[in-house]
Amino acid sequence: TTLSGIDTINLQVNNNGGAAKNVRISTTGSISLYGANEVFVGALDGSKNIIIQLDTRDASNGPEDLTLVVNYENELGTEHSDEYTLRMTVKKEQVDLVFLQNSDLITRKEGQVKLAIKNNGNVTLRDVRLSFFNSSLKFKDQNVLLFGDIAPGATVELNPTLFVDLS
Repeated sequence: TTLSGIDTINLQVNNNGGAAKNVRISTTGSISLYGANEVFVGALDGSKNIIIQLDTRDASNGPEDLTLVVNYENELGTEHSDEYTLRMTVKKEQVDLVFLQNSDLITRKEGQVKLAIKNNGNVTLRDVRLSFFNSSLKFKDQNVLLFGDIAPGATVELNPTLFVDLS
């Protein structure tokens, strides 16, 4: 399986032993679950298909091991933990973006700014969003700017109200 970024996969979980309850799956290593620390499967007799999202943004390009940790309780209530390793291929894709600031920022003052993103790549970028993780830069009335889809060669410009507190 080839992964790139955040991918949704269909995982078949098989129980070849006795009854298992409270089954939970987590990961270790550079390939992680996206949006959760673990996936709750519940009771497992036989097999079950589950859909999970994997995040490979911290993984290296090329072959990588996905280590799945399966925690469960047997029919006596004794807890068990098993690890399974699956070999995956991570394909890091490069995004060719240009961020443009087409107006001035004034510190310690709320004001509109023209922000643009240009897609210099050759594929359409889907659901492009911009957020700041620095408390010195804040959008007024929103946490994330939604640029939407950006076609190759296209530029999308937004005019958010921004507060800049750079001391």
